[in-house]
Amino acid sequence: MTLGGAVNASGAQVNLYGGDMAINAAVNNPTGTVVLNNTSGGPVTMGLGASGFGLSNAELNNIHAATLTFNASPITIDGAVDLSSSEDIAA
Repeated sequence: MTLGGAVNASGAQVNLYGGDMAINAAVNNPTGTVVLNNTSGGPVTMGLGASGFGLSNAELNNIHAATLTFNASPITIDGAVDLSSSEDIAA
C-alpha cells in the first residue's frame, strides 16, 4: 500500500492494510487510533524497514495518533526508531 496523500481523522479509528507499506504522507488522528495491518503474513521490520513488511523511521514519523497499533508479528527492529509522534504504542 502506498500512501501519497494525507489522511486526517478526529477520534475515529484509521486502519491501513497492506503486504508492505510506503507511508509517504501524514496520517493524522491526534485523538484516535491508527492501526497498521500486515496482510502479507510475513515478518515486519521497523527502523530501516529493509525487508518484509518494512517501515522506516521516517514513515513511522508520518503517523500522528494518540495510539498506534500493529496487527503484525513478529516485529524486528533493524534500525533507529523514534516514535515520539505517537503517545501510546501497542503490538
